[in-house]
Amino acid sequence: MKTHRCEYLLLRCMDFRLEPALEAWLRPYLGRADVISIAGSCKLLAETPDSWPALFIWDNLRLAYEQHGVRKVILTQHQDCGAYGGAGAFGSVEAEKLKLLGDLRQVKEILGRRFPDVQVSGYWLEPAGAEWELETISF
Repeated sequence: MKTHRCEYLLLRCMDFRLEPALEAWLRPYLGRADVISIAGSCKLLAETPDSWPALFIWDNLRLAYEQHGVRKVILTQHQDCGAYGGAGAFGSVEAEKLKLLGDLRQVKEILGRRFPDVQVSGYWLEPAGAEWELETISF
């Protein structure tokens, strides 16, 4: 039985460089959001959905859904993610973004099958000088 109500769940990478941008952006959601922070979270769910790290994430998503009533999931991906081998693992910034956003979209599709009544939004983070900028992803 649900005893708590939580509107959002943020699935993000653990990368410390994202903290300032995500902290400022998340401020309005505080007290209304669960957060799962694990290296390459979307990569794990898209590429190895049955691995133990992915199962750990799915179990946390299920708990947020069942116990906290989460019905809005926010997915994030970011440039230069170490779980993908960093920016150097790709031939270009465009190729990197294409791959990571492809995984983000795949996770959205999987979430839709597992939790049909959940709304999913996505964000891309990339460095802009010393800061990180968030870009809304259209699905």
